[in-house]
Amino acid sequence: MPYTKYLIAASAIALAACQPQPTDPSGDPPDPSTYTPSGEAAQFSYAVGVDVARSLEQVADKVDPEAFSAGFAAAHGGGELAMSDEEMTAVKTSVSQSLQQAQQVHQVVSNGIELSVLELAAHHKNRATLVMQHGLRDSAYALLPVARQLSKHFHVLLPELRGHGRSDPSNAYGVYDFVLDLKEVTSALAGERIALFGHSLGGHIVSKYAAIFPEQVEAIAVVEGLGPPHRAHESNEAAEMQVLQFMIMNRLRHQERRTRPIKNQADAVNRLLRNNPRLDAGQAQELIPHLLKETDDGLAWAFDSRASSVFVGASRANDAKFWRNIQAPACVVSGSLSYEYWGAEMGDANFDGRFAENEMQQRIDLFQDCQHHWFEQSGHMVHYDEPDRLADLCTQFYREKLGL
Repeated sequence: MPYTKYLIAASAIALAACQPQPTDPSGDPPDPSTYTPSGEAAQFSYAVGVDVARSLEQVADKVDPEAFSAGFAAAHGGGELAMSDEEMTAVKTSVSQSLQQAQQVHQVVSNGIELSVLELAAHHKNRATLVMQHGLRDSAYALLPVARQLSKHFHVLLPELRGHGRSDPSNAYGVYDFVLDLKEVTSALAGERIALFGHSLGGHIVSKYAAIFPEQVEAIAVVEGLGPPHRAHESNEAAEMQVLQFMIMNRLRHQERRTRPIKNQADAVNRLLRNNPRLDAGQAQELIPHLLKETDDGLAWAFDSRASSVFVGASRANDAKFWRNIQAPACVVSGSLSYEYWGAEMGDANFDGRFAENEMQQRIDLFQDCQHHWFEQSGHMVHYDEPDRLADLCTQFYREKLGL
């Protein structure tokens, strides 16, 4: 049987079970105690359908009727596409993979700001929900290589930060605005059990959320989210005032970013790869449409430059209060090559972006229950540089801590 027919049949198996039975006026999937499908394929169809009907009903009306009919006949042992046991096993595998990769996009409103939220594996919602928060000037879609692996075991939500991607821009970019956004997303879309993942700014957000709402979080992973290395001005109040002056005038005050015009998507891909040389080129191609937006002047990066004001006035002493109050088990991931990023972002003659000896460990020790991992081949963008290793580590961590 051609592989494309496997896919048609696989879709039919799952979607057929979503269709209301004639004897069920409510339109809900039939009660298992009163409905007995005939044949192995039909039994599998029903078993899958009961679990995933809610997540698939939004796409059921988009399936080509002829393809659906052909697949339905094949899956239920009729017509020229009747399946052997081996073929049925292949279809079951295809259905499982399709459900894991199925994506939906939701809109959640937070204080009048409409947030775009990508959802994977809604059929795992009764197990646990993992909310994955991306960082500044990045995208929820950048986390997909990691999220797809995690969606084999968990319901996954990937909100786009306010001012990023398809989420609305805002006039408020304080860190607690972002924390509130996360709270609204979990309240609207998450299941009863919640775990968190955050990269960079996302790590700061989920850390604060876990400390403020400890009863809601069962495990947390923070990837490159404990801030930059210590700098000299942090021990000098006069120098700190100078830094605050710069940040207020250049980050807090609205101004158009002076960036070189983006010619086309290929130009954007080249820039992304130049800034992230370890990022897979195929992943960059897949990601770049989500990092761009159309404007009257052509293509532009899909984030509001004012969002960087979230770090105005941030301090390690303030962050430490939240780390100390996280009750859930934590997993912190650091990129050994992150000095490349920190040096470029805020380096000067006296700062090369490197952490001092034991500096990171001192931060880790503030957590109540924390494991720490250095990724030797990663910089700040760990999910770009070593996505498979990050996915494997997080899968093991979450499954162990949630008992799944």
